[in-house]
Amino acid sequence: LREHPTGTGKTYIIAKLVEVLLLNEKNKILIISPSAYINDRINELLKTVVSSSNIALKYKTEKIINILTYQFLFHNSAIISSNFFTHIIM
Repeated sequence: LREHPTGTGKTYIIAKLVEVLLLNEKNKILIISPSAYINDRINELLKTVVSSSNIALKYKTEKIINILTYQFLFHNSAIISSNFFTHIIM
């Protein structure tokens, strides 16, 4: 498995993609990352393109964007329906 180095703009690309996806109000987005630290960085950047009231760092069906770690998803997969999300970003 090859990792992408830090500082390459991956978080920025995620934020821009989310911004475009939210042009359709029916979209529900799941963002999955390897760590809570990365989730926090993604969350901070997303707040520049979408209201923080639409972002959840723990699974919440009423939120438009859920940002979860792989581990959280693995341990809670029984309660998280893949049919709920229109887009999954890893």
